[in-house]
Amino acid sequence: MGEMTKGTTMENLLERILDTICKGMWAVDKDEVFIYFDKGMEEITGIKSEEVVGKKLEQYMSASRHSVGDEAHFREMFLRARDSLKPIPYKTMPIVTKGGNLSFQTGRLIPLLDRKGNYDGMICTVESVSEQKISQKTLRKRLRSDRKLEEIYKNSPVVAFLWTAEKDWPVEFVSGNISQFGYTPEDFTSGKLVYGDIICPEDLDMVRSEVNEHEIEGKIFFSKEYRILTKSGEIRWVIERSFIGRDEVGEPSYYQGIIIDITDRKMAEEAMRESEKKYRLIFENSPLGIFHFDENGIITHCNEKFPEIIAASREDIIGFNMVTSI
Repeated sequence: MGEMTKGTTMENLLERILDTICKGMWAVDKDEVFIYFDKGMEEITGIKSEEVVGKKLEQYMSASRHSVGDEAHFREMFLRARDSLKPIPYKTMPIVTKGGNLSFQTGRLIPLLDRKGNYDGMICTVESVSEQKISQKTLRKRLRSDRKLEEIYKNSPVVAFLWTAEKDWPVEFVSGNISQFGYTPEDFTSGKLVYGDIICPEDLDMVRSEVNEHEIEGKIFFSKEYRILTKSGEIRWVIERSFIGRDEVGEPSYYQGIIIDITDRKMAEEAMRESEKKYRLIFENSPLGIFHFDENGIITHCNEKFPEIIAASREDIIGFNMVTSI
């Protein structure tokens, strides 16, 4: 290589080399704060470097106008790369740029390691960009579609989550309708709360134990019911249905799933149990003889008073066919 021309710095040379390798590149530190956003990314996204550097990755996702599904997919890829400490390609990612174009991007997520080999951040390369000019009508239609999807999530009882496989499940992504429990997504994605913080204390050990069993047994999907606390302290029952993502050696890496509020169903079941309990007390303690029979006329149950009244044993009564014996 010849000598560098006057005014050329190693930093400029590095930028030129990077420009020949990929269309764009950005990097975040281990706290997911942007430390680098090159000119290629500025051209692709229409977002200036100074608008991004120093800010959290989640803010960029919002600024780039990903849909809910796009963001969840990208976060899943990000976690895989972070936990495996190996580069992972991401599939086509649609982004609406500030210029009103639809940009389809593919590239790689490359973990940064410190001198001890520990995770220290992430580089994302954009290696392919296919951009389509879209009319204002089409743009408005897409944005309405995105808003409609977000509105569906907002009004839906189904809350989508992406958790990391760490103690009490830190949250990487949660849909905006977590607001039905009084929380905001930022309550979790900022690290202020982990998911275990909102599980009812009486149920937390049970949930931990069951999740641990699913991990050990090598399960991929699981479902469980437990109670959570709303931000105001109200207890709500939820059912969780989740997928366990594993790394290359089979260790749990993340969980992707949903929770659904089933409090009304639980209350109805409890009311039914209470009703049955009250009926049982009346049935067993009634001064009248009471018996049950099925659709075939066979006696299936009777209270203590009935055998006394007809002077027969319970053994002779249960199973008696009133239809064939008349």
